[in-house]
Amino acid sequence: MNRSPNRPVWEGPNLGGTPRNAEAEPADRAKRPRWIRWGLAILGGLAAVYLTTHFLGHIRGEEFSPTTFERRSFAYYQIPLLRIQVAPVVRQVTTNDLESLIRQEFLVSQNSEPAPRWDLVRAHQAGRPTFSGDAEILAVYLDARTSTGNLVWQQWTQENRELARILWVEIQKLAEDGWYLLVPDLFELAEKTDEVDAFQQLIDRKLAERYDQLAGVERQLGNDRRAGLLAERAAQYR
Repeated sequence: MNRSPNRPVWEGPNLGGTPRNAEAEPADRAKRPRWIRWGLAILGGLAAVYLTTHFLGHIRGEEFSPTTFERRSFAYYQIPLLRIQVAPVVRQVTTNDLESLIRQEFLVSQNSEPAPRWDLVRAHQAGRPTFSGDAEILAVYLDARTSTGNLVWQQWTQENRELARILWVEIQKLAEDGWYLLVPDLFELAEKTDEVDAFQQLIDRKLAERYDQLAGVERQLGNDRRAGLLAERAAQYR
């Protein structure tokens, strides 16, 4: 039987699984996986950044204001390594009862203009050691508690109001000048005396001595200008 060259010939079912359009379909298959791979890569990258930031980029800590004797916590997220902040800072007041008592009794000046200064107490990031600021030296005393849970220096302040007026004013001066390092000396003196006049004299003598010592250290390091400023500060307490 002769077959017409123009008449299509039925070739039977495609039992071998070979596509009819063998030239077009391989190109389509190659195109689709490429877009899928790119999409998965992008989604995977975003997921990795999110998880890394969520677990390793969470930074939290606490700050103290020497100008108002208030404290606050802070928390935010940043991309690790790049240190790019990706969320606003959330803050909450953490001022304790002792600090509130000091403010209410006007034991310190509350200079909040134009804006209070905030010094770092401590900061923590997952996977890293806690970083302590100089203000933590004072915070340790403000947070110290007795075996029964009472704030040590709140109880002292309530029982020794005249001494407290001297102590907290001097503590604030040191904190505002950034000399948290000298704070323990004043608390040590407060534990040793109950006489108001003697307490002020002891503070003046101790701070003059300590500023002289610091001035000497700065001279040995060749920092004459800083040594001169410390010497002037020592003279104020003589």
